[in-house]
Amino acid sequence: MGHKSGYQEGNGSNDKPLIIVDDVEQKTGYWMGAARYATPEQVNGMIKTGKGLVYVCITEEKAEQLNLPLMTSHGSSGSTKNFTVSVDYKTTSTGISAYERADTIKALADDATESLDYRRPGHIFPLVGKANGLLERQSIVEGVLELSEEISGQPVGYMCEILDDNGEIASITEIEQLARRHDVPIVWLSELIRKKLEEHCRLSMVRYAERETSGKPRKNYSEDQIVHFTDLLFVDYCEKQFGVNKGIYNTIESWFYKKGHVDIVERRKTVLRFLQFVDGSNRENNRKLKFGHRGLVPKLDEFTVNDLLNRRTLNL
Repeated sequence: MGHKSGYQEGNGSNDKPLIIVDDVEQKTGYWMGAARYATPEQVNGMIKTGKGLVYVCITEEKAEQLNLPLMTSHGSSGSTKNFTVSVDYKTTSTGISAYERADTIKALADDATESLDYRRPGHIFPLVGKANGLLERQSIVEGVLELSEEISGQPVGYMCEILDDNGEIASITEIEQLARRHDVPIVWLSELIRKKLEEHCRLSMVRYAERETSGKPRKNYSEDQIVHFTDLLFVDYCEKQFGVNKGIYNTIESWFYKKGHVDIVERRKTVLRFLQFVDGSNRENNRKLKFGHRGLVPKLDEFTVNDLLNRRTLNL
């Protein structure tokens, strides 16, 4: 990517909008900001340069607090956005001006507001994120909630889709050009997902062995960081990271289970080592990670021998 990326805490611009791009599924860019810092100027700027709808991303807890149930979907668009009915804050008149939209956005970030403080329907469209954020669903809504909490300490953020001059979804190139013109960073959803998984989806396993040193017993410790997700999240992680579909993953996990890896954490650790082993071998030979007819079992056998030798060498 040809533009600076990533949000840096403490950069002195926490209250200013930035651009977030869903590079995982929809390939769509959005202006976004923390709701508590929303200003009429920023909302107006988003609408002028983004040209899309203005949304506010809220948590399930906030939606329940304000009595904002999800709108029933009768279609099959496959959208990952959970819409509620649109709202305007009680102090607004028409609710459509940038000033009044900013008032509604900031009100949604105020924990003191209640359900009766909002008129329905309105001009701000709340979107509800999953309770466990990016660990449960990897969509732009959870990404905005994650960033907003980093920026403001509150998981309430607002965003506006970025369209091109013809009203179509802007391309990545056009989004990068827009970011350069306005000198703002781009945050990629894939970066947020990776960071979240690294920070919150690991389990420390501490091993120790008693050994005698200078006539005194001592315990030597070693620590392994093991990815520990729910079943579906772990399978999705392997698919995104290594390109292994669910059918192949199930075959691999079943193979290791039959080989005696009964403990789920240890088995997943072994599955990851195997995928890294095959991925590294393919990278050296400039090949993609894939398994042809009868190609999986020989790789598993080869890995088992190498892994056993390596672990004996490391005395694990």
